[in-house]
Amino acid sequence: MEPQVTDQFEHAVTEAYGLDRFHVTSSGRQALKIALDLLELPQGSYVAHQSYVCPAVTDAVMAAGLRPWLVDVDEHWQMSARTIRRSNPPDLGAIILSPPFGIAPDVEGLNEWECYKIMDACQMSPAGIRALDHESADLLVTSFHPTKYIPAFGGGIASLNKSYDARLEVLSSMERDFAPYPSLYAALGILQLENLDEIEFRRDWLSRRMYAAYPQVFEPIMQACGGQPARLMRFPARLAKPQAKRVIERLNSEGIAARHGVDTLIHRLIGLHDEFFPNSCRLFDHILSLPFHPSLNNAEQDRVVAAVHSLKEAV
Repeated sequence: MEPQVTDQFEHAVTEAYGLDRFHVTSSGRQALKIALDLLELPQGSYVAHQSYVCPAVTDAVMAAGLRPWLVDVDEHWQMSARTIRRSNPPDLGAIILSPPFGIAPDVEGLNEWECYKIMDACQMSPAGIRALDHESADLLVTSFHPTKYIPAFGGGIASLNKSYDARLEVLSSMERDFAPYPSLYAALGILQLENLDEIEFRRDWLSRRMYAAYPQVFEPIMQACGGQPARLMRFPARLAKPQAKRVIERLNSEGIAARHGVDTLIHRLIGLHDEFFPNSCRLFDHILSLPFHPSLNNAEQDRVVAAVHSLKEAV
């Protein structure tokens, strides 16, 4: 490995994301595990996060010796102060904010809980992260993956509170010794960040073509992103009827890689009842995601737009 290439990538991310300092890790999951370790919470402390999220969040919480406290989401796919309050939580050691698809997190009212806040920005774009209120959380983690906004590999962590800088330097150094970040990944990430304007343009162009084809199903995500779809990692459609599973199966059979907004709901994985997560369940049944990647060529984009048109017949 050539450390200087990794250093260059860290510097490029720092600049693109508007951060003071950034440390790469082997994955977004590992970045979140390091963030939790950094807080030095007592073993068994509760960490609140939403059920409508990637299982890697729960994995990281449990790997850190902590206990997940699952919370329902609101109508815009994310946990809020209202849904945390409704879950009647115990004393919380931390709250992990994991807004899906690249939308901005809902931080209003979270100061009601005097605990650490971690911004899980693994699905956010560089522009979205730059626009965050960096004083609303203690730490920020992100991810690079073919399914994420920057399709390199690995993840990273940044301190939003300078009191963590020294210990983060130690933990990230240990991470590099244990699982060095490959220079090939770093070089790929640098190249992608150099082409960030093109990535944003192509995502914006495709999302607006999809929206024009069937505005009703995309209006919720357009509102959630403030009319800036170029910042989104995914552009989900919200069906009027709970038929996402059936429509996804049909599109997959036609060669269109449609999927749910999340692969599964975490509360179902650990045996909690749906009645405590009504919004998460409803969104799971109504939301589907179509291919939304800047590398799609014109013919592939035309197929995605045709699939959007077909939704009118399906619902």
